[in-house]
Amino acid sequence: MSGQTANSYLKMLTLVFLAISLLIIAFNFISNPFKIYPDLNGFGPQRNADLFWYARLHKPYRVASLKPSHLIAGSSRAARLPPELLAGKGYNLALPGATLFEVRRNIEHAHAHQDLQQIVIMLDFEMFRAQSKTNLIGDDNRLRRIKPNTAEQLNYYLAMAEDHWRSLYSRGAIASSWKLITNQSNTQREFFADGTWRSKLAKRNMRDWMLRSKVREYAAYTHKDALDYSQFRQLLAFLQQQRIQTYLLIAPNHAGILHSMKFAGAWSNYLQWHQQLLAELKKYPSNNTSVTLFGLEHQAAWVMQAPKQQPAYFRDGLHMTPFAGRALMRCLAASPECEPKNRPQRLADNTIGQYLSQLEQNTRDYAVQQKEDSKRLRMMFNESYRKTSTSAPSAPK
Repeated sequence: MSGQTANSYLKMLTLVFLAISLLIIAFNFISNPFKIYPDLNGFGPQRNADLFWYARLHKPYRVASLKPSHLIAGSSRAARLPPELLAGKGYNLALPGATLFEVRRNIEHAHAHQDLQQIVIMLDFEMFRAQSKTNLIGDDNRLRRIKPNTAEQLNYYLAMAEDHWRSLYSRGAIASSWKLITNQSNTQREFFADGTWRSKLAKRNMRDWMLRSKVREYAAYTHKDALDYSQFRQLLAFLQQQRIQTYLLIAPNHAGILHSMKFAGAWSNYLQWHQQLLAELKKYPSNNTSVTLFGLEHQAAWVMQAPKQQPAYFRDGLHMTPFAGRALMRCLAASPECEPKNRPQRLADNTIGQYLSQLEQNTRDYAVQQKEDSKRLRMMFNESYRKTSTSAPSAPK
């Protein structure tokens, strides 16, 4: 083969490679499986990929394009809070298993694109457990900073380049796009443009699965299970520095979950956590920003709801239903449609004692009023306890 013929073949292969690459990029851009590019007015597939697994990729880009002034943040516990009930342009930035570090950095990312006026942050007990895997700090290079240095700015652009590569030219993007185009994408969740999502599994299955999961986890608790407030302090410092009005809302639990904590000997730690949140908040002056703490577990309608009662507040004892999320947001937004049974309590020195007393009373009353469900929970705990290691606490009598 002559040199001229070899060059012709090389040019042809190069052109073929470029053509295929452009087709792959166009295919993934149109299908947009991770929803980080603008919608092409219905030209792409109408179905979404399961964004639950790509929320940390999808949501920062959604925030950058939407530029909300009002934000909801937290773990999946906050996923049913509708942001449209807030005063301005809102978005729900909840992430599955979010850490306090991720909450702070995603808020900073949103604030770097548009000055935030109001934030609702749902705080989860698991966010503070020092030994929990959810306390790990992940990669945050794709999130903008308020005042980045040169290295941070470079890392941000490199992370964006990597994200576009993943979305346009990776095997995962091709597979996801093909499933969307051919209607093979099955998801157990439904996602909405405002950032909220909800499960499509049967409520009974969800409740049983979650209760068993949490009972197994609480069965391994110890009385000295350490809590880490370092990331919470950094979050409060950032909110104070940026002067953002913030509602900190303690994620409510059904009595079934609360009983699991009691069985496991973690109850006193859970109550002390409430008091420590308030103590940490008091360390920061309120003259620069308005950061307030709220709780909802004093409301018997939420904590003591019977398993089959409708409309339900919880799908699984931890995650709220869309009905509950809307009812709660009406009260946080001071809507005239707020019902007293859904109104959270502002926690301060003069209210925290009564709030915790009512929380304990609700938990005790549930054991009396829902004897069968309480008995079932105790059996689940005892079964899970037997499967834990010898380092687990003694099973309560």
